[in-house]
Amino acid sequence: MITLYSVRGLFLLLAALWALPASGVNQDRPKPLLPGDTHGTVEAYLRARDQFEDAQRIMEAWNKLDPGEDPALNARASRIIGVLIGARVLMNGYSFETVSRLKEAGYDLERVIRGVPGQGSIAGFAAMSEVAIIATVVDRYDSLVPRDGFRSSVVLQVQEVLRGSFEGQYAILRLLTGKNSRGGFNRVSHEFEGNEGESYLFFLSNGRYRFHAGYGYHVLDTGSVDLDYQARDPQVDVRFTSLFSAIRMPENGWGEMEPTLNEVRKIGELIRSHSR
Repeated sequence: MITLYSVRGLFLLLAALWALPASGVNQDRPKPLLPGDTHGTVEAYLRARDQFEDAQRIMEAWNKLDPGEDPALNARASRIIGVLIGARVLMNGYSFETVSRLKEAGYDLERVIRGVPGQGSIAGFAAMSEVAIIATVVDRYDSLVPRDGFRSSVVLQVQEVLRGSFEGQYAILRLLTGKNSRGGFNRVSHEFEGNEGESYLFFLSNGRYRFHAGYGYHVLDTGSVDLDYQARDPQVDVRFTSLFSAIRMPENGWGEMEPTLNEVRKIGELIRSHSR
């Protein structure tokens, strides 16, 4: 039986999974969401995408807890973190079937996820992302458009897709740093700060972007949110949030990074080969 070490450990893992990983927002964190909530919650997002049943299956397969000293508290923690872990997996391009097939093939995604934060390999970060790409920064600008609560964009020219599926030439990384709807400026610590012309390995999620934009969980600039405007956004498929800090690629060629990149490519191909 797989166990988590304590209720405290559960909530530490919950925080690690659901904070914006590449940023340290200098405002109060939202309270954990209960899966029974009906508006602006993880459950609402999953139900709208017909993924809630898949999340429950992941929760039932992974979330086995020892009763501990307080069974009622552990049950509540189990309920919260089970749905959140399931949602995190689904938002990053998986299904319950894909996760099961990977485990049968010897790759246990649960083990990789429970190892976060601080101890994961670069290949593990790629596995926990919807898309891992090598891309060059070609533009940065402040913009509240598409009125998603984010404040600026970084345009990335994709050079190689190592994990996931992305067929476009350009991806857009949305940031919380930038000019806000009240005319001021917000800065988020540890958010991506790369310059134009530099190349990086990015760990991205479109599913997480859609959740933040559509359900307001981590949106800080609520004055700029317009769901009707977002619904008409022709570029929603190429917009992403960053899950882990980007890794700068060497300017003198990628030779020293090749062993790491090859590991990521192998993980990407393994996941791809077990996905439908």
